[in-house]
Amino acid sequence: MSYSDESRLSNLLRRITREDDRDRRLATVKQLKEFIQQPENKLVLVKQLDSILAAVRDVLNESSKLLQELRQEGACCLGLLCASLSYEAEKIFKWIFSKFSSSAKDEVKLLYLCATYKALETVGEKKAFSSVMQVRMKGGKCMIFIFSHTFVETSENRTHDDNSPHNVLVCIS
Repeated sequence: MSYSDESRLSNLLRRITREDDRDRRLATVKQLKEFIQQPENKLVLVKQLDSILAAVRDVLNESSKLLQELRQEGACCLGLLCASLSYEAEKIFKWIFSKFSSSAKDEVKLLYLCATYKALETVGEKKAFSSVMQVRMKGGKCMIFIFSHTFVETSENRTHDDNSPHNVLVCIS
């Protein structure tokens, strides 16, 4: 971890939360996404995890419909962050689910679910989340079960192989 990486991440987070121009913010979130995907940045990501989560939370809670692409990119960043820092997955998933449970807006809840899906999709069959096999959201409208190399029973009581992405995440009302 170098000072320049830490400084670069701090600058990205500051620009994400303070920039007024929509296109510049979107470009900055995309830069954050690239930063998260670089394996050499893991140490600085862990060091600034709380700041990253706060910045992404702010993006996901934007109220303007004009910022939907920005919000979707923010959800993608959150999922990639979870996948990149798989050893911090339990902490990040708990954070995601607590924000999901406390959110009053369905569109924001959907973004948190999209982030979860992105994390699962990104790790694929690497078993990176094997220690986080089942997470139940207390007081939420959904229970999310995360399965690794198992069969997933759908609401129609048919069993499908879990190789297809839609079978990795099952939400039950």
